[in-house]
Amino acid sequence: MLSEEVKKLLEQGFIAEAQASNLYYFFARKADEEVSLASSVEVANLLREAATLFRQTADEEVLHAFIHLTALEGIGDTLQNLQKASSMETFEYQTIFPSSAAALQMDENSRVAGQMEAICVAEKRHTELFDRLAKQLQDSRLAKPMAADSQA
Repeated sequence: MLSEEVKKLLEQGFIAEAQASNLYYFFARKADEEVSLASSVEVANLLREAATLFRQTADEEVLHAFIHLTALEGIGDTLQNLQKASSMETFEYQTIFPSSAAALQMDENSRVAGQMEAICVAEKRHTELFDRLAKQLQDSRLAKPMAADSQA
């Protein structure tokens, strides 16, 4: 059993590592975009090297986040993971993105507000996909248990 202090530190570590990995993947994409605009072959090669370094570091940060999440026992079986993913996506499309879109409209930033609305649609689709697969998995497990000698 983890103490509350240890749990909080692991949660903070997970968030930091997950954010860093995404940020570094985005930095790599930007470096890739800049290659075609490079003023010389040397600059293009350095930009490619930067993109590679960002990707390698991002991959390591994903592993670090996984270690934190595993320590927190935040990964269940696949059915539990599908249900958790559905819950997270539902919160995003029902709460986060509509609020963001509304705030952006108030700030007269309709372009980004429209992007938030489009993300909301995608998140709802993700929820539906997770829910469909979770139901199928649950129904299949209830209907036909595998024989011990035929497990894959």
